[in-house]
Amino acid sequence: MVDFLYSADLKLQRANEHLNAVKDEMIAYGERKPYSLSFERNADATRHSAYLRVQEEPPFDSWGLIIGDCLQNLRAALDHAIFGLATARSWPKPPPNFESLAFPICKRPEHFTGSLAKLGVLSQETPVAATVEGLQPYNRRHPPDVPALLLLQDLNNGDKHRVISVTRAAVNGDVTTANLPPGCHLIAKWLIGGTLKDGTEVFRATLDRPAPNMTMELDLKMFPSIYHVADDNGVRRSPVDQVLAYIRDEVAYSINALRLHL
Repeated sequence: MVDFLYSADLKLQRANEHLNAVKDEMIAYGERKPYSLSFERNADATRHSAYLRVQEEPPFDSWGLIIGDCLQNLRAALDHAIFGLATARSWPKPPPNFESLAFPICKRPEHFTGSLAKLGVLSQETPVAATVEGLQPYNRRHPPDVPALLLLQDLNNGDKHRVISVTRAAVNGDVTTANLPPGCHLIAKWLIGGTLKDGTEVFRATLDRPAPNMTMELDLKMFPSIYHVADDNGVRRSPVDQVLAYIRDEVAYSINALRLHL
């Protein structure tokens, strides 16, 4: 018996291998403790800051290439699934106009109507077309996150023109302070608004009176992140492994939905 979605499954499997590879590399990098913190205070000791000190720069470009390969395989897996379904209708001959077969990804319903031709002979099968439309980003929303296939399309298209940009970012951490003078009030703030580089101020403690003997201990949690289209909360940057796993799971769901039409 011919498995017409075998090629799509292979592409998904390969994407997962890339995901695991880049995740393992990032974990190994973190385990080498490649960064530390230095502490400084202003002249009157009313502001205490922690600065990032990088001993080993991460291989951002290498990671970006692996991420691009992962995204390319995820996008191809969807196209291979459409090709497999169409081939099941014409076997053992190739499907008509097989060169133009593709899985459309559309932001709006009117865009999908104009993309039906990408399904080839499958566009004439109402159940198949309905399943493909049901998988479109405007139907598969996961607030506040960006719809996974829309995220895939945006990142994959970007990778066609430049290497995926990976950055270092802090998410939060635990702070312990000691030796504050009596009655001293502290306002603490994590500074996580941008890309972190060597020398970036990552934490600031502002006090209402001098505290020259104050000490701080920070357990800073950092992750390699990737920029993407803004989600419902305006967030444009997320951990690499979370983004890829989120897209991977949606692609796997979509292939399984299409499998029901074999």
